[in-house]
Order: sequence, then C-alpha cells, then structure tokens
Amino acid sequence: MFIQNYGVEISATCARTAYEKQKELSRIKEQERNEYIEANIKSTQPLVEELKALKEYVNALEKDIKEQNQILQSQVVEAKKNGEEAKKEAKIARIISLCSIGIPIAFSIAELLFQ
Repeated sequence: MFIQNYGVEISATCARTAYEKQKELSRIKEQERNEYIEANIKSTQPLVEELKALKEYVNALEKDIKEQNQILQSQVVEAKKNGEEAKKEAKIARIISLCSIGIPIAFSIAELLFQ
C-alpha cells in the first residue's frame, strides 16, 4: 500500500512539476514576444514620424498645385477672352485698312472717269 501511495505521489509531483515548467515556459515566451513587439515599436517609431512629416509635405504640395492650377485656369480663361477681343480688333483694322486704300482708289477712278 505504501508503495502504491508513494507511486501516486511521485506521479502527482511529476505532473505538478511538468505543469509548472510548462507554465514558466509559456510566461517566458510571452515575455519574449512582448519584448520583441516593444522593440519593433521603438524601431519603427522614427519611420512613423518620418511618414507623418512626408504626409504633411505632400499635403502642402497638393495645396500649392491646386492653387497654381486655379491661377492657370483663370489665365487660360483670360487669354481666351483676350484672343477673341484681338480677333475682333484685327477684323476692324482690316476693314479700316481696306477702306483707307479703297476710298482713295475709288476717288481716283471717279476723277479719271469724270474728267
């Protein structure tokens, strides 16, 4: 009887020791994993800050480009208006030049005919 109880006690002790070792290994693995995660966070923190700065820079560039685009669009509209006005002025100038040449020629021809 004593040997049986002693065997059961040894088995229980072995099981308890195995459980405690497994628990300790799990705790150590969890601690190592947490340390690894913390190290990764610390090592990536400068990259995160750099990306934030880059994002701000890109946003500023985008804002500048939009402003320049608006300026260019207003210049295009103004240039179209100026082009239409120049066309009208050129047409008027052509008519005036034809008149300034045509009227004296007409008078000269009339003077020659009715002389």
